[in-house]
Amino acid sequence: MKRIQSRRRFMGILSGGMVATAGTFALGVPFSSAQSGEKKHLTEEPVSVSSKPYGKVLIVYESQFGSTAAIAHFIGENLSSKKGLVDIKKIEEVDELSSYKEIIVGSAIQYDKWMPEARAFIKENEEVLSTKNVSFFLVCLVLSRNTEEARQKANGYAKAILDIVPKVKVQSFGTFAGVLDYSKMSLVQRLFAKAIFAVLGVKEGDYRDWSLIQKWTEKL
Repeated sequence: MKRIQSRRRFMGILSGGMVATAGTFALGVPFSSAQSGEKKHLTEEPVSVSSKPYGKVLIVYESQFGSTAAIAHFIGENLSSKKGLVDIKKIEEVDELSSYKEIIVGSAIQYDKWMPEARAFIKENEEVLSTKNVSFFLVCLVLSRNTEEARQKANGYAKAILDIVPKVKVQSFGTFAGVLDYSKMSLVQRLFAKAIFAVLGVKEGDYRDWSLIQKWTEKL
């Protein structure tokens, strides 16, 4: 019965607005996220952007090479135009959640999972999150391939994350593509990643689809 309820919950979130865009890597090699020159969202500093009054929104993320950070800031800047004050912070910078009306949590996928810091954050704060308007997003390279198999893989990552916090009513779960940039990796990571991605046929590049990320954001 628990498994059936879990699947129903996941499908409900899917029908309520999950957007599969692109990006995880099944073996979880950390991908890089160099910003293209036209994007200016890549900053690891906590930021507050404000427009209309709504109630404070927090976007909290975990990012190793910057791609997820850039997406978090992009979402925040777009949300501020309709929701007002939006704080954008890395997980380690968050010191309280009680003042926020809405919380959006995002992380890169590594080794088929959200990064450990993100998983620990939602688990440790499950009770508080269960009282808030909550959405999640993940960033991965699997979705660099526009196939049904890739989308199912990304949805599987999402379901595993939801299972960590059964008390939290997640309103929407965005799945977005990341960036493969070998220059951001250590030598060992680079050698391993090149071997794996050569087999998978994934070339170095930025696979993020900003228009799809914006469409997902507009539905929040």
